[in-house]
Amino acid sequence: MTASTAEPAPVLVLAMPASSSSARDPSISPPPLPLPPKKQPPGPWSHQETAHLIDAYQEKWYSLKRGQLKARHWEEVASSVALRCGFNCPSKTSTQCRHKIEKLRKRYRTERQRAGSVDPSTKWVFFDRLDQMEKGSSTTHRPPPPPPPPDHDSDTTDNETDNNNNMRSLHHLLLEQPDPPASTRPIPPRFVVGKRSSRPPAEPLSELVGVVRSLGEGFLRIEHMKMELLREVERGRMEMEMKRTQMVLESQRHVADLIAKAFVARKKSKSSDK
Repeated sequence: MTASTAEPAPVLVLAMPASSSSARDPSISPPPLPLPPKKQPPGPWSHQETAHLIDAYQEKWYSLKRGQLKARHWEEVASSVALRCGFNCPSKTSTQCRHKIEKLRKRYRTERQRAGSVDPSTKWVFFDRLDQMEKGSSTTHRPPPPPPPPDHDSDTTDNETDNNNNMRSLHHLLLEQPDPPASTRPIPPRFVVGKRSSRPPAEPLSELVGVVRSLGEGFLRIEHMKMELLREVERGRMEMEMKRTQMVLESQRHVADLIAKAFVARKKSKSSDK
């Protein structure tokens, strides 16, 4: 009887999951989290953004009946500018929009003061839009955006141009502003002692012009006083000279009278002796 050879049963090897102790090993650190991308700072204002900012601010300003815009209103203006420019998100913040409008209105006031002394062909490209916004109404038709200038309308260019325009405006006001009468000429607040004006503060440029004009008038008054004093001294000297001449003439006349009387008395005495 032959013994049958039995084959060994196959052994199944099961892969056991890693124990929780190995997963929580403190020596194994988790991968670092990716850093959020840095937000790029906003660039300078382009010509298109500036034009749309004026339109958006004008609509919001007129809707508030020319009242002061609050923070939420400036947020709406920034969103409206982005929508008009075709951006997915606002490229400028509400604070930047407010500062840009303040710069534009300041530049407009400067350009308006020097409008009569400059060539119309060199007029500021946004002057007509700001002028219509200040003088017009919400129903007036806005002009189309002007063509962009050769260089971009950046904040640096605005600051340099504002400084040049301020100096030209001061020179223009000093030369061409007519002199008011002395009785109606305003006195700058800093030269009034013991009085406080109830009027609202004027523009800094107008106040500077008033101070310079007051200093000039003070110098003129001093010169007039010096001339009057010199005239008084000259008049007194001439009067003293006339009095001295009159006294000399009176003395000579008196001496001549005495000589004549002595001569007549001597002649009479000789005739009486004879």
